Amino acid sequence: MGFKRFGFFGLIPAVLSAASRAAQSRAKLLGMSGNLAGDGYQNGGALVIGKNGETLFHYVQQGAPDHASNLDLLKALNIDPLPDPIPTAESSLTTS
Repeated sequence: MGFKRFGFFGLIPAVLSAASRAAQSRAKLLGMSGNLAGDGYQNGGALVIGKNGETLFHYVQQGAPDHASNLDLLKALNIDPLPDPIPTAESSLTTS
């Protein structure tokens, strides 16, 4: 699927990077939590498959703080975004 894996020496700097810390702060603002289950060296992504087996959306995480865009996922599913969108990690930084 093209998902990358961290090496032992690459994992710690990736998790402690400024971008990763910023993503953790945004997630905390949104009340999102995580867990340490699974393979901690594996970067993830998103794959959405349609009813007929066609790939509607494929996203490969390049680094620890990266994530698929909610808007891109909605577009892939032909779902119109709400007029007042649900807060995202990005919008949480601009709200007061």
